[in-house]
Amino acid sequence: MLSYMIKSLDQKNVSNAYVSGMKQALHVDGNEYNYFTTLFNCGYLVGSIPAQMSLSLVPPLIMIPSCEVFWTIMVMLLSRASSAKYIYISVFQGMAERFATPP
Repeated sequence: MLSYMIKSLDQKNVSNAYVSGMKQALHVDGNEYNYFTTLFNCGYLVGSIPAQMSLSLVPPLIMIPSCEVFWTIMVMLLSRASSAKYIYISVFQGMAERFATPP
């Protein structure tokens, strides 16, 4: 349950940051905001198939916590972004999030 709540907050992180000053701080222009959310969602969708397949090979007891740690590292990296191009790594954050929250 906690993982799902964090996931729903995380899916809105770029929107909240954009409204709170990311646009000015990182000089986001044009369609970059749409690219950020699209890449995150693409990573989430692409990660669905390997996430299901990996659960048959690696026990969830190992897989889910390791993906949570990877997701945490990705969030920390995104918080230190100094320009808009660094936000594009959110595709990996979306994939890690998909692995960490199996259906």
